[in-house]
Amino acid sequence: MKEATQPLYVLERRSAFMSFWWLVTLALLFIHYGRPQDVITPLAAFKPFALTSLALFGLLFLSGKPILQLQHQQMRIIWMLFILFALLLPFSHKAAAVGQIKNLLMFMPFMLSVTALVTTPRRLRQLQLSTVLVCVV
Repeated sequence: MKEATQPLYVLERRSAFMSFWWLVTLALLFIHYGRPQDVITPLAAFKPFALTSLALFGLLFLSGKPILQLQHQQMRIIWMLFILFALLLPFSHKAAAVGQIKNLLMFMPFMLSVTALVTTPRRLRQLQLSTVLVCVV
């Protein structure tokens, strides 16, 4: 059903879901670069980056956004990057390659979320400002 023909409560629920998804995406950015687990050491036991990354992964599949399909150029490029890393794995130093693949898998939900959610100049500015603030502070 197109958005124009959906009832208002469905659109409001969808908007709330997208807002929550956006906040979780920004939270992952903060957790990775701000590293609150280094300041508040008991947080490190909960592995906040892994938990937030898993939450983003779940939100990706709950969203049902068509951007996750391979017909979009951005998604094809991201998946081709992942396949390239997988193909180059046998030719690299095993320990370093496994670490890089692990990092790529951990960041994959973030990359896919940013691709799906940054659809307006306003969101792009929010992402840029959040990145700068987290890296500076």
